[in-house]
Amino acid sequence: MPNSTAIGTDSLPTILTVTAVPDHFAQYGLAFGPGTNTFWAKNSESSTLYLVEFDLVAQTGTVLHSYSGMPTIFRGIAADNSRHWLIGAAAENPDTARLYDVSDLAAGPVLADQELFGLPNITAGQPTDATFGGNWAFVLDPANGIKAYLINPNSALPRFNITHLTASPTPGVVLTWESVAGHTYQVQSRATLLSGTWTNLGGTITATGSTTTITNNLPGDTQFYHVQGQ
Repeated sequence: MPNSTAIGTDSLPTILTVTAVPDHFAQYGLAFGPGTNTFWAKNSESSTLYLVEFDLVAQTGTVLHSYSGMPTIFRGIAADNSRHWLIGAAAENPDTARLYDVSDLAAGPVLADQELFGLPNITAGQPTDATFGGNWAFVLDPANGIKAYLINPNSALPRFNITHLTASPTPGVVLTWESVAGHTYQVQSRATLLSGTWTNLGGTITATGSTTTITNNLPGDTQFYHVQGQ
């Protein structure tokens, strides 16, 4: 199905006809992409993020990649193409600012970090925006205001994710994350999502392979976890 969007020029906008995309394929955000003539576009009705290559002379656009698995309401996107970052605000509970590593276009976006807002306030029709400035990222979330996040560009560790969180018979949980052999990791937890102090679970763990797993006995009904790479 053809669709269209506008790219600004010196005078009037150029209307591009983009094929193989649904209606509203760019309603939740546009940001110039890597290279010369590409842009990112976020669909408003599904989890799909598009990378489109455009031709201003032919006034056409072609989907280079489409990536599923993004939050449905992930919007206000901004890109830092020199450092391969993509950021935006996601309607969750609570809302979050999500930073993605997009250095591998074939593999797709990898969640590098996410930071919490206080309330779940993003709904359709509300203005949301994001931008980069130096090593800072700024994200606007309706009713939560603007938050600024400092990005460490010199991190020695590749981006990694917690891949599994499953129950164990103790009772407890088995936590597995992506790791790099020889690097150390610190697992932390706390009982509430938005407040309280993160507490170390034991000492640091030195990874021996591409994934690392620990088992933690639950001290209460609910625990939240994160892993720090060192």
